[in-house]
Amino acid sequence: MSLVSELRRRNVFRVAAAYAVSGWALLQVIDLLGGALDLPGALTRSVMLLLLVGLPIVIAFAWAFEVTPEGLKPSKEVDPEASIAPHTGQRLNIVIATSLVLVVGLMIWQQFAPKDAADTVAEAEGRDTESSTALVGVPANSVAVLPFADMSPDGDQEYFADGISEEILNKLAGVAKLKVAGRTSSFAFRGRESDLKEMAQTLNVAHILEGSVRKQNDKVRVTAQLIAAEDGYHLWSETFDGNLADIFEVQDEIAEKILVALTEKIIGERALPAAVDIVPSDKGDFRAYNLFLEARDLIRSRQKDNLLRASDLLDTAIMIDPNYAPPYAQRALVESLLSDAEGAYGDIPLSQALPKAIEFADKALELDSELADGHAVRGLLYLDSKDSLRGISALRYAVTLNPNHIDARNWLSLALAGSGNYLGAADEMVDLFETDPLYPPVAGNVIIRLLQIGDQERAEKILTRMRTLETSERMYLWARANLECAIGQVAECIESAEESLAEIPDANRASGAAFARMNILDFEGAGKIAPPYVTPYLLSVQGRFDDALTEAKSLLDRSPESAPAQIDYMVMLSNAGKREKLLEYFDTEFGTIDAMERELYNPINGGLPPYGIIADALDRLERRDDLQVVMTAWRRAIDYGRRGGADSIDFNVNESMWFAMQGNFERSIEFLTRAADKRDGLLGFRTVNGLFRHRLGDNTQYQTLVARHFERVNEERLALDLSPVVPEEHIYEF
Repeated sequence: MSLVSELRRRNVFRVAAAYAVSGWALLQVIDLLGGALDLPGALTRSVMLLLLVGLPIVIAFAWAFEVTPEGLKPSKEVDPEASIAPHTGQRLNIVIATSLVLVVGLMIWQQFAPKDAADTVAEAEGRDTESSTALVGVPANSVAVLPFADMSPDGDQEYFADGISEEILNKLAGVAKLKVAGRTSSFAFRGRESDLKEMAQTLNVAHILEGSVRKQNDKVRVTAQLIAAEDGYHLWSETFDGNLADIFEVQDEIAEKILVALTEKIIGERALPAAVDIVPSDKGDFRAYNLFLEARDLIRSRQKDNLLRASDLLDTAIMIDPNYAPPYAQRALVESLLSDAEGAYGDIPLSQALPKAIEFADKALELDSELADGHAVRGLLYLDSKDSLRGISALRYAVTLNPNHIDARNWLSLALAGSGNYLGAADEMVDLFETDPLYPPVAGNVIIRLLQIGDQERAEKILTRMRTLETSERMYLWARANLECAIGQVAECIESAEESLAEIPDANRASGAAFARMNILDFEGAGKIAPPYVTPYLLSVQGRFDDALTEAKSLLDRSPESAPAQIDYMVMLSNAGKREKLLEYFDTEFGTIDAMERELYNPINGGLPPYGIIADALDRLERRDDLQVVMTAWRRAIDYGRRGGADSIDFNVNESMWFAMQGNFERSIEFLTRAADKRDGLLGFRTVNGLFRHRLGDNTQYQTLVARHFERVNEERLALDLSPVVPEEHIYEF
């Protein structure tokens, strides 16, 4: 008899099959009950190992022994004629069939039965993976990390789950060969029952990483799985159990295993290359880490009360673990955000807040020289200190350390615009929009940056894409308002801006809506929404120049080092015809044009300092030598901006003003016409009054432009049911 025949006679094959199928059924039961009974994640692996070890033992036992009516006997002692092996084989067939039915039943139940929240993470909240939506133009090496679900007993650890998700996201973002969707856009899908493919299309990724975190006492369980968005196929999943003290190691382990799965299945490499090794997590006391996460969550709200609470939490974290760097970096950011700097949210004088913020940031980098947060906030503080070169350098390094540091990339774009690199600023902001299209600041900023380089076509395309994405209505409205105002659709701009203002009643949106109404001489409407720092301009456009100057001086007295307040005061002095006082202020505060450029550097929008009003005052007071110095510096600034890609209304108006000061009225009209064309014939208050009227008032082409301006003003007023204005009542000599 052959060996195979003897194996069959002794039921060795049937025993092995019964063992394997029964073991498989056991593993399915353990997996099913694991979440409900909070069984340790290692149990399944341990049982599987025991089953594998037991298989050869069972096979050997089946070969060596045989079941008889008298019990087990060695096979060699059983007479083949008296053997009941065929009957035993039939029983084994029943065992195999029963086990298979059990396994198939469990699989069907898992697929269709209602799921417990802790176990439904794997099924992505009931998404229809058979959707007909195709993933078009999505890079294969791309992934989005969704916020991990908080499965803690009290459901109060969302910030902790977010922290773990974000750390994993940041680690993956540091791998050059991966494209990782931004945090804000990925986290926007929290708790939503979105189609998997639609979500991936919005985020422009081919893969989704999701999971859950269960934190209880000093234990933590993290479940994670990687899904192919096209078909819902699970590429990898695993459960990690550990102590909270080991959370940093757990984060590293998850990120590295995900990366291995991605490199093998997506990038096409069989092992984790040394060039893409995961950077170890920052190590610190878990209590400090927990407070840091809670504070960071509060800081992102940008609300003053939350910022103050975050400050207290960070101070406690620093006290618990003074050698843990991340809280220092966030503490520096809080100091900056609570200052009265432009774009901040508090009222602490920047001169007081800045030194403390720098101290915290420097301490963070002393403890960890490779901390992306530290370099990012240090870059922001350099900008607050009007040191654009070092600010840009620090922000670039932060982005190198963490390509998905969205705040750093936003600040970098602002810094590039402020330094005159408008093309670089636009490219950075467009790339940021592609990475994280739902990041709140990007909606308005990307439109502004593209308009600064005159790229209206691309701005319109991006605005259209915002509408197709799940961009929040208030973000979309503000972006649309920026575009509409820039191209002269003022009535539509006012409606969009005021709708956005109703959603987010902040000073930035209020000033935008107020200036839009002032553009069409709706003083009453503007007065209802204008924040205090807009009041001088509102009074000025009504010809109330002395009142405007009084308001500007009051604002300057409150914030004497504020660049916007200084500029506004100088403009109001010019409008009021007080040129001697304007030059006296210039000489006292700055002394030289170089100092004025340095002090009035604008890191927010890259606008030029007020060369025109200084040059106009010097010319009318016949200070020729000083005038030549200002004209040279002004020309240099315009040329530098042009080389950086500037083609905005502001630059065209400045160029027109410069040529008017030179007496070259033909070129002046050329650039003024270009500015008017960008806004469909609309000009600004100072282009129909003041310096322009003083020098171009008798020019017929200028008169035609002014007449067209007032026609457009009345067209836009008519669209808002406002009565027309008489041009002569709104033209002033100053």
